[in-house]
Amino acid sequence: MHRCFDEWHASVEDHFDPLIKHEAVPDCGSFEVRYGDGRPSRYFYWDELPSRRLRPEALKRDVALETARTVARTARDELEAINR
Repeated sequence: MHRCFDEWHASVEDHFDPLIKHEAVPDCGSFEVRYGDGRPSRYFYWDELPSRRLRPEALKRDVALETARTVARTARDELEAINR
């Protein structure tokens, strides 16, 4: 059975996750924070191997994840306050 586009679209929005993990190379990647209001995404780059950290802003994975979660929560709270 096929779902219509409106049902699929609604389910995507209901489960929208503003935090997306990108990891093309093992132990190296980024966390993307997507904003629901159309602002450009923010990326938090991480690498578990210090010798591979070519970007000065690259963090360890757990630090990047916690920073991205904090930014995503703050953005969510700001949007909820505006929509009240």
